[in-house]
Amino acid sequence: GEEEGVIEEEEREMIHGIFEMGDMSVRELMVPRTDLVAIEVKEPIENAVDLVTKHGHTRIPVYEGDLDHIVGVLYAKDLLRAVVRGEKKTLREIARKPFFTPESNKVQDVLRDLRKNRVHMAIVVDEYGGTAGAVTIEDILEEIVGPIQDEYDIGEEDEIQFINPNEVVLDGRVSVDDVNELLKLDIGADNYDSIGGYVLNQLGATPKVGATLRLGNAELRVEAVQGTRIKKVRIKSETPFQIPAVDQSETTLSSTPPPRTAGSGGQNISR
Repeated sequence: GEEEGVIEEEEREMIHGIFEMGDMSVRELMVPRTDLVAIEVKEPIENAVDLVTKHGHTRIPVYEGDLDHIVGVLYAKDLLRAVVRGEKKTLREIARKPFFTPESNKVQDVLRDLRKNRVHMAIVVDEYGGTAGAVTIEDILEEIVGPIQDEYDIGEEDEIQFINPNEVVLDGRVSVDDVNELLKLDIGADNYDSIGGYVLNQLGATPKVGATLRLGNAELRVEAVQGTRIKKVRIKSETPFQIPAVDQSETTLSSTPPPRTAGSGGQNISR
């Protein structure tokens, strides 16, 4: 075997990806306009549910009139919350403010701006202000580390597995908002998108299977890791979880789709 100091193949590929990204413009990485999944702002909520279910995206651009007039980004978790609570809201009310970036911007600058503004999708605009496409943080990360979708395909295992009334195993990508909603927990969701990201941040180190932390009367345990990502989290509560009654279609929406999201380059996204 080779001595210590030898860089593993995956690490070499990651370093190569970082250097390759240096001068890349977001235009080279974005999902082009013609491949976007988007929805008109006046469409009913039911159509939005159908679109999210059909394509499995977590974020979908919302336009008014045509794609050159993006007025928001619809988050699947916001849509889920409105459906579960029976809220009579329009897409305009549910959608979040869009974040725009010029197509000439460098990918590394767009990544910095996305993180600074705590958003996951940028609408890419051309020199005339029209919509050229969209890009997500996941797209950029895949450019660095290589394709990750095959490692995270949904369907092999349930994302939310109830072991008993006091214990549940979650896919690391399940959103913090959904965990709070389903399990009646109080995890600060402002700075974390997924339960895996929350646990990783709280542990403050490279995740290891078996690592635990306390949250009120619940214990969160790392069940499985993939590189530096937490793939599974087990939550044990001293009191039974109060699970809201939702039908199967709503439960499907509560799961977080694969890393390649609406506007991401990993899936063929069509309007």
